[in-house]
Amino acid sequence: MSTPSIPSATRFLMARIQDLVLDLNLAGRHQAWLYIHGGDRLSYRLVTMPRGCTHTDPEAVGMDAWLSRLWDQDYMQRMGWSWQIAQQTVHADLLNMAERLERLIEEGKPS
Repeated sequence: MSTPSIPSATRFLMARIQDLVLDLNLAGRHQAWLYIHGGDRLSYRLVTMPRGCTHTDPEAVGMDAWLSRLWDQDYMQRMGWSWQIAQQTVHADLLNMAERLERLIEEGKPS
């Protein structure tokens, strides 16, 4: 079995998300939590919310990117996906996270 790998473009986007989480938390109006789950279901989980809210408040928004889909052959077969489709799906999930963070940062800037 080959070692699972994450494409460079995906890794770059993951690093961008980490930077945006820091920027959002430093900006003060919103907060973000980024979880990296390991094991067989490697994933990024992002939760954003207005400052002062908790994960259980209705304002909290959770988003997931299942990185393990890049090498989970059983999952790809069940979904009828090629590796390229799995890669595009993971990239789209991460891109949605980055765009949400960018929007929240922009909303938090003074007018």
